[in-house]
Amino acid sequence: MITLEITEYVTDVTVATSTTTIEVYNAIYEPAITIAPGYTIDTLPTPTGCMIVYITDGDLGLAWGATAINSGAGATSYLVWYNGSAWTVIGK
Repeated sequence: MITLEITEYVTDVTVATSTTTIEVYNAIYEPAITIAPGYTIDTLPTPTGCMIVYITDGDLGLAWGATAINSGAGATSYLVWYNGSAWTVIGK
């Protein structure tokens, strides 16, 4: 897990690891922003409220609002959120 602490207004932040690059634009000051590693659908955390994470094994071609699924050979990354009943796609 990476914790990124932004102590003042910044315009762009890039966090790079050996496997992932995450870019944040027009960041707003917050005491800490936690960026978790990518999940597979089988390892998604038990949601608490409206969580946002990214998955690394979704089926190809999932549209915005679709339920995140992997029917066997998924390898596409998506940004997903828990809407109270299911993990759904909000970005790619």
